[in-house]
Amino acid sequence: MYGKIFEQIYDGSLRLNWKALITFQQMIVLCDSDGVVDMTHEALHFRTGIPLEIINEGIQELESPDERSRSPEHNGRRIIRLDEHRDWGWFLVNHQYYRDLISREEKKEKDRIRIKEKRAAIKSNEIKDVAKCSGLSQSVHDVAHTNTNTDTNTDIKELVVGAFTLSDNSEYEIEQSFIKNIKNAYPDVNIIKEIKLMSSWCFANPKKRKTRQGAKRFINNWLASAQKVAEVDRKKNNDPQYEYAN
Repeated sequence: MYGKIFEQIYDGSLRLNWKALITFQQMIVLCDSDGVVDMTHEALHFRTGIPLEIINEGIQELESPDERSRSPEHNGRRIIRLDEHRDWGWFLVNHQYYRDLISREEKKEKDRIRIKEKRAAIKSNEIKDVAKCSGLSQSVHDVAHTNTNTDTNTDIKELVVGAFTLSDNSEYEIEQSFIKNIKNAYPDVNIIKEIKLMSSWCFANPKKRKTRQGAKRFINNWLASAQKVAEVDRKKNNDPQYEYAN
């Protein structure tokens, strides 16, 4: 026995008749999965404890046309009888619509949880990699994991490939689209690896962390330095692409 009561029930024309409102609430709770309440007036009274005269008046209102109803189906009636030859047993007119609405809301909630867990897993793996690269102790890694696993944003439009801590202790997330835009400027750099090193450096140097406004400049300066080192290494290894100019 379960039925979800939507807030808008208190904002429509039904709120003008409190007897119909509370009767309808109980019918939503007591209906089956198809929106059927196959019960007599007396059964509703005994199941809910609502006085029979209120149940009777409420049902009379719910069966009546309502020009101000949100739904034009059945001339705005909220319930219709299952059988015209008896005065009890009803079908909730908009039950399918609200059931579908609940399903969409539940799907959104599941998607929100799934996306949040995915983001947390990505960050956890990044921090583990940083800990391995920088030689951080397990206890430091655990602290880092705790501090960075608090993101509540659920609207992922871009894949986040890395992040580092800013001066205000918030996280600056680096999206895949940003990497695509700058990767051609640093052809010899493993950018993902460098992002992990940035994250480790920011974690170990809290007084030197950057502001959000200066984050992109920090990334480009870091990658430019890495590119110069990579070019020097190639020259030292006599790579033909980097011959010394005469």
